[in-house]
Amino acid sequence: MVSQSVYRNIQGITLSRRPQPIFAKSLFQQTSEQTIEVLDDDPKNFKLMLKFIYTMELPSPSCPDWWGIEAIAEQNIKVPIGVHILADKYEITPLLHPTCDQVEVAMRTHGGSLRANLIAEVVAAYYGACSHAQSTMGITIAQGTDKHAGSWIPRSQMHANTTFDSTVKKYGFFAADLVLALRSAGRLDFGR
Repeated sequence: MVSQSVYRNIQGITLSRRPQPIFAKSLFQQTSEQTIEVLDDDPKNFKLMLKFIYTMELPSPSCPDWWGIEAIAEQNIKVPIGVHILADKYEITPLLHPTCDQVEVAMRTHGGSLRANLIAEVVAAYYGACSHAQSTMGITIAQGTDKHAGSWIPRSQMHANTTFDSTVKKYGFFAADLVLALRSAGRLDFGR
């Protein structure tokens, strides 16, 4: 549950009394209750979305290099994906592009270090909740996979049962987005 007190103070950050006018039809204006029950949403991601609603700022994820690549992938890639999913769910459209930007930067910065299982986790984090191909985040992930974690794809051709193979089979929208990303990059030709 999220209470009124959360609106005024998120992790020690004092917010304005009302959300930005752009969110007048958001879920926060649709109730007169003192408490809004929010089910199945990650509290950390929800707080980041809520902070954006009040401040129009999305903090850049950051974690020290000594945390290791798993922590970097979690903080810099999977958290913005989770926030993006919530923004899409609650129709907070101004938040969609900033989250995509954060994922794009993180994949560019750390993509070469991501192991196959972490790439599969990133794909699962988004495409496990995605209901269509060619979404803004889907395009970001597919292009990032091609450009910055692309070694994952050629290595998969050498082994029949790779993480790549199982990932594209499990997440069809990812497979579609990846084919489109490869085609737009000129790396796949359908024989025009």
